[in-house]
Amino acid sequence: MADTPAIRKCETCSRELQHIKGITVINPAGNEESFCYYYCENDNVYYVEVFEDPFLADSVFTSFQKIDSDKAKSDIKLINTCPDNQNKFCNCPVHRSAHRFG
Repeated sequence: MADTPAIRKCETCSRELQHIKGITVINPAGNEESFCYYYCENDNVYYVEVFEDPFLADSVFTSFQKIDSDKAKSDIKLINTCPDNQNKFCNCPVHRSAHRFG
């Protein structure tokens, strides 16, 4: 995942979205996943961008979509408890959990 979040625009009003938080994890299949959360103040809508880098593959898959506000807030709150959210090898409870982000 890039150090600087992508500039994204709201699908409804086309305003630039505010990058809120992100996390990089290793999923149970061994794939690296990065989740970046964005927010549109104008429309009160959250988005999540997901990067998946499959283990033993050259491809990186990306998706960008709206996400339920409660789910986004819950994910962001959980990410805020991690001491090193971009370190996929972090040994904190967030990274060790089976929580499904996004």
